[in-house]
Amino acid sequence: NYDEMTFPFRSEDSDHNIFELLTVHDCGFGIHIGGSSDDNLFLNCDVYNIYDPLSTSMIDGSLVADPYEDGDGFSIGYGGLGTTNTYRGCRAWNIADDGWDLWRSDSHVIIDRCWAWNCGYAPDGSIGGNGNGFKLGITETSTAWASNPPILRTITNSIAYGNRTCGVHQNGAYCAAEFYNNIAYKNGEFGFWMYSYNKPHIFKNNISFDNKY
Repeated sequence: NYDEMTFPFRSEDSDHNIFELLTVHDCGFGIHIGGSSDDNLFLNCDVYNIYDPLSTSMIDGSLVADPYEDGDGFSIGYGGLGTTNTYRGCRAWNIADDGWDLWRSDSHVIIDRCWAWNCGYAPDGSIGGNGNGFKLGITETSTAWASNPPILRTITNSIAYGNRTCGVHQNGAYCAAEFYNNIAYKNGEFGFWMYSYNKPHIFKNNISFDNKY
C-alpha cells in the first residue's frame, strides 16, 4: 500500500530530472516515482537486497499480513497519461517482489539496457512476492483505448533472468507494448507473459530461452 509505506527514495509530481548513480539496498523498498511526474531519467541506478517481511494487503476489506508482497526494486505508480519516464542502464536483483513494478501507471515507461534477476524470493530463498523481472501493469485507463491503444511500455536491450515467476509480465496493462533486442532466460514460468489482453504489441529480435514454459 503506497500510502502507508516509507520509501528510501520517492519522487512525486516532479519533472525533467536526471537521477544518476543511485544505489538503494538492504531495506524494505527501492526507488519509487509517481503522480504526474514527466520526463525523468533514472540512469545507471542499482537496487538490491530489498525485503519487506512486514508488508500488508487489503483482502476482503481487512488489512492482513502479506510478507514480501510490496518489496519492489523500481516502481512507478499512478503516472499520468501523456507523461514519459525512462530507466536506462539500471539493475535490480535480490528483490522480494518484482524488479520493476509499473502499477497503475498511464505514463509511457521506457526501460532500456536494464537487468532484473533473482526476484521473488525471501532472504532464505523461500517464496517471496510476485517474482517478475519487469511487471508492466496495471494501467489506470482502459475503455477509451479498446480500439486504438497507445504504446505505453517500451523495453529495449534488457535482460530478465532467474526470476521466480516471469521475465516480463503484462499484469493487466491495458495498452500496447514494444520489445526490441531483449533476453528472458531461465525464469520460473514464462519469459514473456502477455496474455491479459489482445493488443497490438511489437516484438523484434527477442530471445526467450530455458524458461519453464
